[in-house]
Amino acid sequence: MSMFKKKINEFPTPYTCKNAVKKGGVETKLSMILMGFGNIVHGQIIKGLLYLAVEIAYIVFMAVNGIGFIGGLRTLGTVQQQEVWDEAKQIYIYTKGDQSVLILLYGVATILLTILMILVWRGTLRSAYKAECI
Repeated sequence: MSMFKKKINEFPTPYTCKNAVKKGGVETKLSMILMGFGNIVHGQIIKGLLYLAVEIAYIVFMAVNGIGFIGGLRTLGTVQQQEVWDEAKQIYIYTKGDQSVLILLYGVATILLTILMILVWRGTLRSAYKAECI
């Protein structure tokens, strides 16, 4: 007797991303690029506009900061903290270096945000396909 049994879904749904790509109409396929388009065409205007706003916010964030945050993960900073002698005060002054912990935090948060955006994109595609079928 097998310890691990295959779980069977009792309530399968036809509204999957795979079906949306294969069987969906033009507006559903366009919502792969322009999130919310399929919902707007099928009368779900508020829902479509919310999806569109999420997509625009993500693109703006990635253009302004996100690409830099992900790029910073390669090195975690290049400027080291240095000790510089100040002649006037006769003491050592420490110059700031890169904050590698913050670079790591922002980079990982951006990757998690990208994963969340992929899940929202899949939800948009399924929603557009469902609106088309109803």
